[in-house]
Amino acid sequence: MKKSDYRKYQIKTVEGVDEFRIDARVVGRRYRRVQEEQQPMPSLILIDGGLGQLHAGSRGPGKLIGITTQPLASIAKREEIILPVRAGG
Repeated sequence: MKKSDYRKYQIKTVEGVDEFRIDARVVGRRYRRVQEEQQPMPSLILIDGGLGQLHAGSRGPGKLIGITTQPLASIAKREEIILPVRAGG
């Protein structure tokens, strides 16, 4: 992990506190930009959170062309299971 690759996002399209919709929005925005700038995709997208965040994050890049096979995984504090899914799933 490189700190220079970290990003912060202001989410204005989600009303209230809806962590799952926010996760989907952030992941989608991040990888839309990677695609638009023709940057290489990472070998893994790592989501901070449990199963709910993982599934929400996987919906983010699902509408982007060529990203539906991108592997994702999540890590939560007390959950020691890593569940990989594919973007868009």
